[in-house]
Amino acid sequence: MAWRRKAVRLRADRELAEKTAEAFQTSADPQALSNAFRAHLDCERERRRLLGAVEKAAREVLDWEKRFRSLEARHESLLQDNAALIVERRRLEESSRALRKQLGRERDRSGAVRAGASNRKETA
Repeated sequence: MAWRRKAVRLRADRELAEKTAEAFQTSADPQALSNAFRAHLDCERERRRLLGAVEKAAREVLDWEKRFRSLEARHESLLQDNAALIVERRRLEESSRALRKQLGRERDRSGAVRAGASNRKETA
C-alpha cells in the first residue's frame, strides 16, 4: 500500500513541477504560480480523501473476509453435524426394523402357542 501512496505523491509532485515550469516558461505571472500551488493543495486534499476511502474499503474487505471465514467454519460444522445426524437416523431406523421383526416373531410364537393350546382343547 505504501508504494501506491508514493506513486500518487510522485505523480502529484511531477504534475506540480510541470505546471510550475509551464507557468515560468510562459510568463512570470504570480497568478499562474498561485493557481498551480492552489491546484497542488486541492490535489493533496483529494489524495488524502481518496487514501482515507481506500483504507476504509480495505478495512471493510478484511471485516468481510473474517465474516466469510466465520460463516464458512460454521457451514462446515453444520455439515458435520448433519452427517452425524444422518448416521444416527440410519442406526435408529435399523434398530426400529429389528424391533419390528422381533415383535412380529414374538406375535407369531404367541399365536402359535395359543393355536396349539386351542387345538389341544378341541382334541380333548
